Amino acid sequence: MKKCIITVYYLIYNFCKIYQERERKMLTPKGIEMES
Repeated sequence: MKKCIITVYYLIYNFCKIYQERERKMLTPKGIEMES
């Protein structure tokens, strides 16, 4: 049971990290140019 909880937290943590990096790139002018 503990292993499952740790795995879920790990996946959420990684997802948040990737999401923050993508958001940071989108906020910069270069990121906006690449999207459009």
